[in-house]
Amino acid sequence: MKGGWFLLLGGLIIWAAHFLALYVIGEALGLIGPARLAIVALTLIALAANILIVRSALRITLDTDFDRWRRSTILTQAFLSAVAIVWQSLPALL
Repeated sequence: MKGGWFLLLGGLIIWAAHFLALYVIGEALGLIGPARLAIVALTLIALAANILIVRSALRITLDTDFDRWRRSTILTQAFLSAVAIVWQSLPALL
């Protein structure tokens, strides 16, 4: 079970880190030009991290019911994390 807990909680960890970083950027820089560029970069990095989580989940062999549950949980959380990341970045980008 290589990387078990991080894979299971990876999407939520990435979303929480992105959420915290957005608030730090918002408080430090406001919504001026450099802040928007930082938010775009941060969002792309977070989405790329989610893609890595999905790729790792797709490598899990489906030998047992636990493996199938683990894969579906990881994929669901990565999807929800990606939606939340895009959703919370939209106000700053529009």
